[in-house]
Amino acid sequence: MLQWDDLLYFMPFCKKIFFLIVLSLGSVYANPYYETNLNLQCSQDFPCPESIKDRVTFWVAVFSRYGADQVIFHDAKVPHRVFSTLNTTVGCIRKNNRDYQVIEQERSRVENALKSLYQALIKKQALSPEQTILYDNFKDSPYSDILESAKRVRCQNGNKTRFEKGLRVYNQYKNNIEKILQEHNVSQDIQYLPFVESAYNPKAYSRVGAAGLWQIMPATARRLGLKVNASIDERFDPILATIGAAKYLKNSQYILDNYLNNLGLTSNNQLGPYIITSYNYGVGGAKKMLRNVGLDYGKVLEAYKSRRSGVAVQNFYSSFLAARYVAINREKYFPHIKTNYDGMPLIKNKFQLKEVRSAEHITQFFNITLDEFKQLNPVLTHRVIKGRRNIPKDTSIYLPSSINITPALLEDYWRQPFVNKLLLEQKYKVVAGDTACGIAREFNINCKELIDENALGRRGLIRVGQILTIPSRLKPSAPAATAIVQETKIESSAPKIEPSQKKIKDLIKKETVIAKTDFIGPPLPPKLALKKEQGPSDASIEETLHAEGIGESLFIKQEKQNNTVRYSIHVESEETLGHYAEWLNLDNTAKIRQLNKMRNSNIIIDEKIYLPINEQNASTLIKTFENMRIDFHQSLHDRFHEHYSISKLQHYTVQSGDSLSLISQKFKIPTWLIRRFNPEIKHLGLQRGESLKIPLLKEKEAQD
Repeated sequence: MLQWDDLLYFMPFCKKIFFLIVLSLGSVYANPYYETNLNLQCSQDFPCPESIKDRVTFWVAVFSRYGADQVIFHDAKVPHRVFSTLNTTVGCIRKNNRDYQVIEQERSRVENALKSLYQALIKKQALSPEQTILYDNFKDSPYSDILESAKRVRCQNGNKTRFEKGLRVYNQYKNNIEKILQEHNVSQDIQYLPFVESAYNPKAYSRVGAAGLWQIMPATARRLGLKVNASIDERFDPILATIGAAKYLKNSQYILDNYLNNLGLTSNNQLGPYIITSYNYGVGGAKKMLRNVGLDYGKVLEAYKSRRSGVAVQNFYSSFLAARYVAINREKYFPHIKTNYDGMPLIKNKFQLKEVRSAEHITQFFNITLDEFKQLNPVLTHRVIKGRRNIPKDTSIYLPSSINITPALLEDYWRQPFVNKLLLEQKYKVVAGDTACGIAREFNINCKELIDENALGRRGLIRVGQILTIPSRLKPSAPAATAIVQETKIESSAPKIEPSQKKIKDLIKKETVIAKTDFIGPPLPPKLALKKEQGPSDASIEETLHAEGIGESLFIKQEKQNNTVRYSIHVESEETLGHYAEWLNLDNTAKIRQLNKMRNSNIIIDEKIYLPINEQNASTLIKTFENMRIDFHQSLHDRFHEHYSISKLQHYTVQSGDSLSLISQKFKIPTWLIRRFNPEIKHLGLQRGESLKIPLLKEKEAQD
């Protein structure tokens, strides 16, 4: 290995002087990208192993030094090896090829610079000033590390801007969150975790579908008692979500404590890193770390190997410690932000619905716009805002601070008559030969209205098996509190059908009879049904993006075994046994687990689940179950498309060991979206060399 004396010997005189000046100014200048030797002030609950302190220091710089218009290029495995920074508003996640070129060009330049450094050292050539600084990252490493590092150059967005915004929100929620953490007997340091998860943005929504302050996934929300349905999404309620996160972490602590006892170990206050890691990696992943490595978290990064423990998992605890450090020392990094939290309580101008109401009814009485109402109540779905759903009873409603909510005002509100204007939604499954405008004519609605309702794009593309929402003009006779989606049927108000329309009419009738009961087999492959005026030519790949939607795999299937009809489904993304129990109106999951001989409630995508449905009430239960299941997935679809659009499709060749979840992590898109464009694939049946269509996402607007 080249020593310092050797390095100085091979330098030209001017460069030698430059290098000596750099050294004389101290290590903070030797590495110009971040501070070093920070006093991280780690707590007893969450220690700082010496082996991760450099890693934590790197994340401190990400949170406190580099803003939204900067990106950092560093070693993915050894994050504190920083090679360069770039001033650009183009982020590290690919949105389109044109803008992303600047990122790829800098990544390529850094890779070549590292390779050139390696060659210069091998040949004992003089180093340039940039090579001198680059070499400082490897002064205690063999030359081979330089070449390995060149293969791992990673782009990281600066987060100072988001962290600063998060501190302002933190001012409002700090006292409430501390109280909740205390009630659940978890460490107060947990209050800094949302800086990592969402930068304390209660409205945050990730590319994979995690939502809210604590970035909770839909399936996890159901297990934590948070409602996610077609009307409300409680992940966006900061208080309810904090209660859910506290429950999760408390449960993680309990499970991991017991697991340690089974391993014959005691925690000795070293379990904190694994509890934090479990929030990102899952309790099962944290248990695997403990089993393979033990309690010394410092060994995890070197000794623990798993395909699921990618960059995010490896850096999660370190970034948590960094966020904690920056938040505690906020006066140093953000001196202009107010740090006195007294007198800044959570907004209290809210009331609770004691009866079902609509967004229109509330906004008209309190004289606020729907847009303002939506901003104040992010738990409400866009279907509520659009009048497709009413707001459920017991929902907390927030109003502008200018409105003084008094008992007298609420009494006046509840005296106002509520005329249920909820429009009936019907569901229709696309069959061969259908067109968007043809379906619209059959249901006596405007074609553009159908296209807009289902986000079908300019050409109104649909695919076989896709489930469309039909916004009926008729009012339901049932009260709003009990109204549910009705099965597809043609109302008597529909116009007389011409002979040319008879075929599609017959198909719709057929769907009414068999769609819920007789369909057997896997989802049909995508097929475009183009409007007549478009001709027989194939649509472009970009246009097929609008044809993705909820698919027919959501229907219950029937099979006969020993003259007994059995009802089954295959698990879809984000579903839990708790969902199935709720949709079947069961008190718990016991009957489902007993029928399927399950030891616990864990399920995986594509797993076949039998449902405890009695033949005597099968028709009603099937109808209710399928309606609620479709609405649940429609709500995930809607939330996603509120925040992201799909810019294009790219092809990905399946690698050995790939699974849907790994591919989802790699491209940062939800698993259900991958399945929408690849309906023939199975979660556990991916074949090496298989080609998948992967959508590239574009954020619609900056999130608050």
